[in-house]
Amino acid sequence: LHLSMFASMARISYFRVGVFPATWIPLMLPDVQMPRLDGYAFLDAVRADQSSSLTPFILLSAKAGSEARTEGLTAGADDYLVKPFSSKEFLARVKTHLELGRMRKELEARVQDRTRLLVESESRLQQKVAEPGALD
Repeated sequence: LHLSMFASMARISYFRVGVFPATWIPLMLPDVQMPRLDGYAFLDAVRADQSSSLTPFILLSAKAGSEARTEGLTAGADDYLVKPFSSKEFLARVKTHLELGRMRKELEARVQDRTRLLVESESRLQQKVAEPGALD
């Protein structure tokens, strides 16, 4: 994993939110103090879009302290990383959130599949109950 790849993904995410399918962008890494659209507004836009709502989101900021971190996490970010940070810490957090994001999406797919099976089963049961003599 190269840091430049993640910086590129953040720029793509910032300039193209809503344009690329969310599956193309495995992780969002905006800075809290981006021009035109700050990290919090960007976070709101990503979370509001159903196709990207499960995408891991790490806010980057020069603002340190527990209040700043709490604000970022309360706003819906998955993590909050204070600059400057070590490349080891950055890569560890990115790896963790990529894996959690993959698991989140896998779980959501399973839930949707099980829901579909439940709806189909309920429909079949209703059809059987509606048959003449089914309750005799």
